[in-house]
Amino acid sequence: MIKKILHIVGVLCVALFFGFDVFSKLSQWDEGELELTKMFALWHINIQSESIFEALIDLGMGNVFIVYTTFFVAESIGTLFILFAKKRVLGASILAVTLTAYTLIMYPFWFSGGATFHDQANEYMKNVAILGALFLLISSSSVKKVYS
Repeated sequence: MIKKILHIVGVLCVALFFGFDVFSKLSQWDEGELELTKMFALWHINIQSESIFEALIDLGMGNVFIVYTTFFVAESIGTLFILFAKKRVLGASILAVTLTAYTLIMYPFWFSGGATFHDQANEYMKNVAILGALFLLISSSSVKKVYS
């Protein structure tokens, strides 16, 4: 019984985290796009070779609205899916892919120094921990047992 309760509480915590993030992206859309543009510019400055990474960064810089909207839509769908038992693994998978891409783009602490390094590394590691929670949710064999 306690495993069922803890599983439900864990799912709700993950959903609350991503639900709040979806609301934040929606309510601060312009600021989010601007921050994403800054991060693409930072990547562009630091990756100056003819590579697939540079091509992807340039593509992202030219389509910030589309990239930001994709993050928003994927997080919204993933959050809704984890609330429903039959789509939970799919929702957590969508959120894991989205969170990985978002974290790599938005928190490149390896390009920074000083206080910025520590702030970005801290946010990066928090997202890695949340990614771990999503992996636990995906791999949990008790999901079917709990909600069948």
